[in-house]
Order: sequence, then structure tokens, then C-alpha cells
Amino acid sequence: HGALWGLSELILGLSGLSHLSRNKKLEEAMQQINKKEIEILKTGADKKEFNELFNDLQHRNNIHLIDAEFLEKIKGITMLIEEKGLLKGKGGEIMRFAVNHFIYCTSLSKI
Repeated sequence: HGALWGLSELILGLSGLSHLSRNKKLEEAMQQINKKEIEILKTGADKKEFNELFNDLQHRNNIHLIDAEFLEKIKGITMLIEEKGLLKGKGGEIMRFAVNHFIYCTSLSKI
């Protein structure tokens, strides 16, 4: 389920839509850092330049960089998971959650 979740996030990022899930994850991460680390984040010398570059890149659609053959394999993942019976039982509960996220991300990415 972790690999499928990761692939979902990669697809979302490559499609220029990483901001849809990034804000929630950043909020969670910020709750776990201390005050000293927060100060370092605020005063980074190259922060402005990095933010400008990052903001430009995060909205760029790069799905076209994925090889067509690999893209077809990605499209068939949900059917493969179902055929192998990975959605059944206790482990299937976790897999269903990951498959739902995968379908959500691929739908947003218009794959």
C-alpha cells in the first residue's frame, strides 16, 4: 500500500498538482519541529530564490515525461490489484484506502 500511495503522490506532483496534498503534509510536519528549526526555516539565505523556482515548478505539468509503455502499466494497476485478490481480508482494508487515493490522484492528473 505504501508503494501505491507513493506512486499516487508522484503522479500528482508530475501533473503540477502537488499543492493539493502538500499543504496538509506541511502543516503536520511543522507541528513536529522545534522553535530553533522554525527560525532556521524563516531566515534561510536562499529561501526567496528557492520559493520562486519551486512555485514555478510545482504547477508545471510533466506527465508527458512518463514513457507511454510505463503509463499504460500505471493505468492497469487497479485491475491488477483486484485480479490478484489484494483487496480482500484485513490487508485489503489498507489496500482499498491506497487504491482509492491512487484513483483520486490519477483522476485529478487526467491520466
